[in-house]
Amino acid sequence: IPVFNVSDKQNTDDNDIPVAVFANETADIISSRLKQEAAMAFDVRQLPVTKNGWEAYRKKLRNELLKTSGVEINHSLPLDPHETGSIKMNGYSIKKIYFKTRPGVYATADLYVPDGKGIFPAVINMHGHWANGKTGDMVQSCAHELALNGYVCLNIDAWGSGERTTIHGIDEYHGSNLGASLMNIGESLLGNQLTDNIRGVDLLCSLPYVDKNNIGATGASGGGNQTMWLSALDERIKASIPVVSVGTFQSYIMGSNCVCELMPEGLTFTEESGVLALMAPRSVKMCSGLKDASPTFYPSEMIRSYTNAKPIFALYNKENNITYQLFNTPHGYWPEMRQAMLGWFDLKLKGKEDGDFKDEIPFTLLSNEQLMVFPKGKREPLVVSTSEYCIQKGKTLSNALYKKGMINKEEKLKDLHDILLLPAKPDVVEKVHEYEKKDGWHRLALETNNKHLIPLRYFPSEKNNAPAVIICSDSDKEGKEKILIKDYIQKGYGVIVADIWGTGDVASSQARATDGRLPEFHTLARAELWLGKTIMGEWVGDIDNLIKYVQINYKPSSVTIDASREISIAALMQSALNNNVNTCILRTCPLSYALDRREGIDFFNMAIHVPGILKWGDISLIAALNKRTELIFRDPVSVTGNEIKDEQLSDFKDKFSKMKTACKSESRILFTD
Repeated sequence: IPVFNVSDKQNTDDNDIPVAVFANETADIISSRLKQEAAMAFDVRQLPVTKNGWEAYRKKLRNELLKTSGVEINHSLPLDPHETGSIKMNGYSIKKIYFKTRPGVYATADLYVPDGKGIFPAVINMHGHWANGKTGDMVQSCAHELALNGYVCLNIDAWGSGERTTIHGIDEYHGSNLGASLMNIGESLLGNQLTDNIRGVDLLCSLPYVDKNNIGATGASGGGNQTMWLSALDERIKASIPVVSVGTFQSYIMGSNCVCELMPEGLTFTEESGVLALMAPRSVKMCSGLKDASPTFYPSEMIRSYTNAKPIFALYNKENNITYQLFNTPHGYWPEMRQAMLGWFDLKLKGKEDGDFKDEIPFTLLSNEQLMVFPKGKREPLVVSTSEYCIQKGKTLSNALYKKGMINKEEKLKDLHDILLLPAKPDVVEKVHEYEKKDGWHRLALETNNKHLIPLRYFPSEKNNAPAVIICSDSDKEGKEKILIKDYIQKGYGVIVADIWGTGDVASSQARATDGRLPEFHTLARAELWLGKTIMGEWVGDIDNLIKYVQINYKPSSVTIDASREISIAALMQSALNNNVNTCILRTCPLSYALDRREGIDFFNMAIHVPGILKWGDISLIAALNKRTELIFRDPVSVTGNEIKDEQLSDFKDKFSKMKTACKSESRILFTD
């Protein structure tokens, strides 16, 4: 490991901009490694080969999925349904309703009911990422056709979609940072949608004209994904048809799929074939499009999962209860797929015909306005948006935190380690790659045992044992880094500028290209969570290795971490967990994970999210768990980028003080602008 002569004098007038360590054309190590991990997970997640083995595994898998998704199952909760209007069609009626899916949460839905007394088989019809949610053309087309063929059909607005958006009547994407904010309160968009849909089945079962023993589920894209999860975990679903949605969990890695299709830590204990197998011996038919543009939903990926799940159906002598059909179509729920759906449901839910294609009966599409449960802009307050829900939950969790007396610091640090999904043994630097000095900067790359490369540029001080500062940021869009570096050099610091996992020289080109219109780190955040890791955890490990390397090799009198935005949170966490830094300067760091408003939801990128962080505590608790580190919050903000000052800052100072008292902390905490 090289040790530099710190007495080398440097001209800092023009050489205060650190140069790149690596060339522009570098391998995408992150993408390659995550894909390799996913491929290995696919191979090792084998299903049992005996019925007894499967029954034991099945129970364990189901419990793990329920826990990890955060789904709430409460069949005894009153449904409290309300009907706001109905539309009489030729042979059926459409009821516009809203009903309770969990305490304080109501979902909007359209209920299609055939004429007559029944009893009728029923289908819950879930929508994907199309405009207008439950009333989208492809979604209501299925409902019209099902009703015309003698099925009760329930179309629910998915969590955060349709009439459940922030502003009633205005569409918004329910995923991204908005949907991911649910993870910070210990929930998930996938789990919350699943909760709604289980309650949808409760509603169908409560209707006197529905045959409770013959309920089906269908949907395309994100709706098909929910069809799979609902059918796997709710055994009241007798037959299901997920459309353009089944693939492999492996194929999600490095894709841009929605967080509504993310099962946190999913690949650490199962593959998609395991979820399909949970439907056995009930019936499932998968429909895929040969022209689907999403690699996640390629027919080839669906067939891999089908092939691995089918032997479980064979254990029950029901091999024919799992099947698939390919269509020469792009992504969507097309007429020929609806024809296949009608034939399959007639076979499985009515016990007639041969399950083959069934011709459609002509129907008329209605406008979104006709099918809306409430007039535009006049939504019942019981129907809350994602941001309203997260704000309410955040306040409840925050109030509980500040009512605590004494806090067991060691226990809290262990729990923080766990929610960051850090490895049991910390990663260490195995190799140091040294490159030619350029423009006064020493250039190196630290290689860790988990194959992280951490490029760093080092500008030594003229003094021996001078203080050192490690500067970490993902970008310098405002051009402040040059000024910051020059200031530290003039003050006599040894300056280290480092690119930690996924940033700067070691950013994943595929991830940033895949993110597209989505917030940065959308692709990597999802991939990490599927594989049982967090970006914050990756950053904590890299920062710890940087500090140790600097302390051993440069022997500074003190070490300061100067980090901004999302990385400042990781620096704060690292300091609390490892107690090996003198000062943390945290620039534009949020003072709380609690959501304060919808506006500015994308101020921070997707790296910020840590599942369950607000159930564990908050930024104030992390600060209090620092033993003796001086913490300086510069230009603090809320989690949506709202400036915190004056009375609001005074309130936060009181909260941080309460946590210091509860933890008996000796750390010094300052707030400056």
